[in-house]
Amino acid sequence: MPLRALIDGVEIIAPLLDDAAWEALRRRVADERLPVVLPCCDVEGYLRRSKSGTRHFAHKQKSNCFAKGETLEHLRAKAEIVLACREAGYSASTEVAADNWRADVLATRGNVRIAFEVQWSFLRLDEALRRQRRYSRDSVRGCWFFRRPPKPLQRDGSGAGLLEARHDLPLFHLFASADDSFLVALNEQVYPLRDFVVALLRGEVRFCAMARANTADTLRATFFELACPRCARRCHAYYVDPTQVAGCGLRFQPDSDWYSTDFAFHPALLAAFERYQTSGSGARLHLCGLQRDSSGQVVAFACPYCRAVFDRGVMEMALYGARRFWDDPFAEAFEAVIQRKTALQGAAPHWCYPADGRFCCNNP
Repeated sequence: MPLRALIDGVEIIAPLLDDAAWEALRRRVADERLPVVLPCCDVEGYLRRSKSGTRHFAHKQKSNCFAKGETLEHLRAKAEIVLACREAGYSASTEVAADNWRADVLATRGNVRIAFEVQWSFLRLDEALRRQRRYSRDSVRGCWFFRRPPKPLQRDGSGAGLLEARHDLPLFHLFASADDSFLVALNEQVYPLRDFVVALLRGEVRFCAMARANTADTLRATFFELACPRCARRCHAYYVDPTQVAGCGLRFQPDSDWYSTDFAFHPALLAAFERYQTSGSGARLHLCGLQRDSSGQVVAFACPYCRAVFDRGVMEMALYGARRFWDDPFAEAFEAVIQRKTALQGAAPHWCYPADGRFCCNNP
């Protein structure tokens, strides 16, 4: 179902007409018997509305045209993209074909050309990459919206916007909501399709190879029990999940290890640990001791009985069996709100869309 037609030789993009203009055009075509030609296959067509009110064109006779088999959802998504292009200051045309590619929507401004593809049916990743290379050879930038993202790009085999980001293939997860609107999922957040396309065209979404966290952070320390590898007596240490949240909403693992001064032995958390001990909150726990270096900095937990130092290997082995308790709301824990001088960062290729415009890959 195409959105574009030539009526008496003039290009008409259906989503760009309001209801009154569409009705006036329909009457004019009928009264003056104006020719309606569909450029997608160069055959005769007519004006039509879908049951949901979407304005589009249709083929008068049977045709093998690629646009004829498009779903209503595909049609409405294309219409949203066209409107977004206009809002962002681009010209837009639909069902645009060249010698070796065909775009659902082609946005142009000056020498810049951006092809948008709505993939409502299944498409393999290698086929999407092949089509993307065709766009690139013609100096066209391609952007893809998939209802079913290719499995090789799904992190842990899941959807919900948790996709592996590739610089050579801007690809995003598209949802149809219950109210017939479209949403784009990115970094565990969702955005209206039209708003997201406007942001893309305005340069508000950018590929970043690394992620940067906010300097303000809340560290949560959860206690777990472990046995001393030397004396076999048991005590309780704590673990701090190092997962960070970037300004764009991406959750990532920083370069810093949890068993370091950035997390478990951060001065503010150690102060909170001391308050926890003196308050009597952990009276039922047998707390591990702390090992300090020559400068007085805490560098590890230690056995409170034989003073054996628990290196990272010992801690990881103990954590392996304790992780099932992390989500227990009754687990003993304490927190500290901290302010870092320097934001933590880590390797995390992603499409960055920060609300404040501060991209992860910008210099702080």
